[in-house]
Amino acid sequence: MCSLFLKSWLAMIQVLERAFAALTLLSKQDLGLTELADTLQLQKSTLHNILKSLETLGAVARTESGLYALGPKLIQLTEQQTRDLTLNLIAQHGVERLAGRIRQTVVVSVLRGEYRYHIANAAANPDVRVKVNLTEKKSPYNMCTGRILLAYLDEEALGAVVAARGMPGEEWPGIDSMGAMHAALGHIREEGITFDLTPDNRWRSMAVPVFGPDNENWAAMGVGMPEADFTDDNRERVIHELRNSSQFMSDSLNVAYGNFGPQLSLSNI
Repeated sequence: MCSLFLKSWLAMIQVLERAFAALTLLSKQDLGLTELADTLQLQKSTLHNILKSLETLGAVARTESGLYALGPKLIQLTEQQTRDLTLNLIAQHGVERLAGRIRQTVVVSVLRGEYRYHIANAAANPDVRVKVNLTEKKSPYNMCTGRILLAYLDEEALGAVVAARGMPGEEWPGIDSMGAMHAALGHIREEGITFDLTPDNRWRSMAVPVFGPDNENWAAMGVGMPEADFTDDNRERVIHELRNSSQFMSDSLNVAYGNFGPQLSLSNI
């Protein structure tokens, strides 16, 4: 039994190795079956079966000329990984830049499904390096960044979040119906910013949207600070710097995706 299992396992590994080898070649150029088989030193029938399975999965597709090419599913995954990496790099640069200007805690968050995730943050003290846990799931209801992210969802996506999590309850006082939520989110969109204060009136937070090159909201940038620091003069300065930093991130994303010229170099921003 163990011998049969081992043989089956080794055969599966071999198929995976051949599949990855084929995908690696196709990532460079579209190829025909004969050329692929010759390069990989495989029988055409063997390779055809592998490619057929990959085609079923959407990892491989046929061009009009009959060549094999990377499929839509794989391209979509690659594009999402590229987007996430680009956003993460720009976000970390953005939070460090803003924290250095206002000497307050700064965070950038994204929404994935029903959860809010931090992708970058910086401490008020520039000498303190904050480690970001990219896998920690957080509620979108109880923080300004989450509320910003919810505000720009379409009706279907917002409904999916509410269906999964229910109404906010204590996480967002006063939002006890979809009507109340729509009104609150509409106000956030109108103002382009949202604020919150802890029940003990000691900690102030605020957040603004970060728009991508497609004009969709890709992330939320937020600031947290002691309420004692939120004086009239400092209030306007922090809000101004936060809005500018959000726009800086949006502009950087546009440059990274070629909308404003050459590819982004973080050393130049």
